[in-house]
Amino acid sequence: AVMFAVEQSFEHDSVVSEHRLLGIALQNASPKTSPVSVHRAFEELDLVRDDSSGRTLVTTREILREEQRMIAFAKEGRGKCVPFAMNARPNGEIRLTDRQEKALTELVGSYDRVTILRGAGGVGKSTLMQAFQSAVEKRGQQVFAYTPTNSSANGGNSHTVARLLIDQAMQKELKGQVLWID
Repeated sequence: AVMFAVEQSFEHDSVVSEHRLLGIALQNASPKTSPVSVHRAFEELDLVRDDSSGRTLVTTREILREEQRMIAFAKEGRGKCVPFAMNARPNGEIRLTDRQEKALTELVGSYDRVTILRGAGGVGKSTLMQAFQSAVEKRGQQVFAYTPTNSSANGGNSHTVARLLIDQAMQKELKGQVLWID
C-alpha cells in the first residue's frame, strides 16, 4: 500500500504532503493490514522531508536528483543558444497587451536553452503562447506543448511530460523543434 501511494502520488507531482501520501497508503491497504504496519512501512521510506511551510512535504531522492539535473541543464544553457525566432511576430489576428508584447520579444529572442514564463491565472499566458507559436511557425519550426499532469492537458492538444520522457517517437519528432511546457 505504501509503495502504491508513492507510485501514484509521484507520477504527477514531484512534491506532496506527507499527510496526503500516508492517507493514500491507508486507503489502499488491504483490510488485513493494520494502520500501525502502514505507518511503520511509511516511516522506513527514505523520503526527503521539508517542514518549513508549516506542513511536512515529501519527495523521493530520485525525484530530487532529477530536478537538480534539470536545474543544472538550464543553468549550463544560459546564453549558449542562438535565438530561434529573433524579431519574429505572430499573425495579425492575435492581439497582445504591451506586457505580452515585451514577454514575446524576450521569448523569441532568448539566448538561453531554457526560458521560463511565469504569470498568475488569467493574465494572458495562453494568448501569449498562441502568439509565440505563430511567430515560431513563421520561421519554419513547430511548437510542441506538454503539460506536467493529465489534469492540465487540454482536450488532446497537448501531452504530459511523463509521456514524452518514455515515448521515443515523440522525442524524435521534437528534434530541432520547440518544446513548450505549460
